[in-house]
Amino acid sequence: ISISTVGPYLHAQADLSPAYAPSGGRVTSWQRRFDFDRLGLWVRDTFTTAGGVAAIFQVNTPVMPMISGRTATAGGLRIRVEEPANATLSIMDWRTADPSEFLSGWKLEVRGGTNATGYRVRLELVDAIFTDGFEMP
Repeated sequence: ISISTVGPYLHAQADLSPAYAPSGGRVTSWQRRFDFDRLGLWVRDTFTTAGGVAAIFQVNTPVMPMISGRTATAGGLRIRVEEPANATLSIMDWRTADPSEFLSGWKLEVRGGTNATGYRVRLELVDAIFTDGFEMP
């Protein structure tokens, strides 16, 4: 993981490719970059997959996300998909996967990313409490 700062952003970048080594070559590369600012987080995924492999960006939430176009809101969290432009969002209730294991929770799935586009997603507070940062006594 590499970490740097530029202006108001804290950047963190990681090579996640080793996690996909067991895929047998279906996923050959996966890079993730986090850009934190005072109001939220950008996540940028770039990857290389074999033909026929669908990469899905996922966010787990404790409440059911409400979807409007390429934006989902789950409680006080807004999830906005910047790339790809043709992204489709859907939700899954974890209780339907295995009610004996999952007692609650939801998964937001973002589809449509390709080797050319990847994913660029913004996670931010719906109503930022500290829009000017934290006050010091």
